[in-house]
Amino acid sequence: MAQRLRRYGDIPKIVVRPGNEHDILDLLEFTLSTEKPICTGVLGDAYRYARLILPLLGSEFAYTHVGTPAAQGQYSLADFRKIMGLLQS
Repeated sequence: MAQRLRRYGDIPKIVVRPGNEHDILDLLEFTLSTEKPICTGVLGDAYRYARLILPLLGSEFAYTHVGTPAAQGQYSLADFRKIMGLLQS
């Protein structure tokens, strides 16, 4: 899938609304194993924790907000930085 998307740009972006934990695991595996750079993400509140894990496995971008969220499940930039600092230390 990523190879097909690279025909349209240098960094493919794949954002999904997971239906269950297995969907999260599939997305994490895809992010980890695909050619870099890649941008992967999730929509919604249910599995928002994946927004924190995906960059640790190779997703180039993480979408946050400063003020008002643009999408459900987004972390504020301050919270995202704080949590990422804890995860990476």
